[in-house]
Formats: sequence, C-alpha cells, structure tokens
Amino acid sequence: MTDVKRDYDKLVKEIKNRNINVALSLITPDTAAYIDPETGNTALIWACNEYIDLIAMKLIDTGLSHPGHINNNNNTALITACKNKMSEVALALISTGQSNPGHITDYGNTALMFACEKNNMTDVALALIATGESKPQLFNNYGNTALLNACFRNMSTVALALIATGESHPGHISKSRATALIHACDKHMSDVVIALLATGESRPELVSDSEAKHFIDEMQKQYSMTSFIYTAKNKGIKIPDWDLNDIYQHIIKY
Repeated sequence: MTDVKRDYDKLVKEIKNRNINVALSLITPDTAAYIDPETGNTALIWACNEYIDLIAMKLIDTGLSHPGHINNNNNTALITACKNKMSEVALALISTGQSNPGHITDYGNTALMFACEKNNMTDVALALIATGESKPQLFNNYGNTALLNACFRNMSTVALALIATGESHPGHISKSRATALIHACDKHMSDVVIALLATGESRPELVSDSEAKHFIDEMQKQYSMTSFIYTAKNKGIKIPDWDLNDIYQHIIKY
C-alpha cells in the first residue's frame, strides 16, 4: 500500500465517522486527488455521500478533487450533492466548470432531474440549466423529466427556465400518465400553465380533472388576451378600455 493510499484511507475513515475536524486536517493535495481503484471514489464523492458540506467545500477549494469524476457506481459528486440536497456544494461544483453536469446515472437520472426533484434547490437547478449541458430533454427510467419534476415540486422559476430552453419536452407523458401541464394545473402555477400552453405541445387533452380543465380554460383566455394586446400594441392599434371578457370576445371575432 502506498503512502498516498494509506493517507486517503485515513481521510475516508474520518469522513465516514463524521470526525470533521480530523478529516479536514487530513486533506492534502495528494488525498484530494486520489481515486480509489476499488470503488472509483474520490474523497469528494465520499464527503457528498456523507452529507458533509464543510469537507466537500474544502476539497473543491484544493482544485485537485476531480469534480466531474465518475465512480464505479456511475455517480459523480454533483449527482450525489443534488440527490442529497447539498445546494452550496452543488453550486460550487458547477462553478468549477468541470462538474460533468450532463452525466446520466444507470437509472437515467441527471443532476438536473435530482435538483428539480428536491425542495430548496431552485438556485442549483437554474445554475445547471445555465450551463447548457444539463440535458433537459432526457427522461429517466420512471419516465420523468426535469420539467415534470419541477412542476410536481411547484418550482415555477425553474419550470419556466426549462420551457425556455426549447428542449424540455412539455408534452412528455410519464409512466404514471402525468404531464407537466397536469402537475402545473394541480399546483395552480399560472405562469407555467400559460407558458406550457404557448408551446403548443403540452397535451391539454390529457387533463381529465374538471377543476384543472376550468383552470386551463382561464389560462388560455389570459394567454389569448395577453397575446392580442401585445400584437395590437406592436401594430399601433389602440386597445379600448374594456374589461378582460370584452377583450376576449373581441379576440374571438378578430
């Protein structure tokens, strides 16, 4: 056994035992950079496995921790950080530019899917989308996409950002027969419902709940009115001071 392997094993042992101060003292350039051939794990992946933000952040700060490395279980530090709701660590990993944000696990999951599946991970999800490498078009083995997850979790800002990519497959149907529109209606996400309807791909015919159907009708009216007013203003057409129902009736005749 080499000295580096021995020092790495000591570090991993203290991480697993959650002896944080001892573990921090064992972080060196060599232990941060070492990759265990048996597990494929780095110390950074172990720190993310054990939910220890402080150790993970120090390892990232070394610049030697291989933030995008894939272990023998086909996971990365970023995947694990997103799965474990370690938002500060995930953001630090993304900021390295080397975190492998588009990596896909054996179950078809991405870091973006996990970020959209967890509460309080909005900033991480938006940062992943901003990389342009997070693969919002993918769906996992359960048939879920990042957009479906974001709508289910009522993450409006993230859902709108995903729709804006043009790659989020707004009409995708999960194995449980859910769509982004169904989830968005259930959570009364008005802006998201309007944005989904505007894509022309959101499959409103699959919505069966009567309350949700009524909500869609109201949002379609709002979208139609907004589009009409915007178009009219661009063409220099003066809009009379009508209420919304009068405007909608005018749209039908327009």
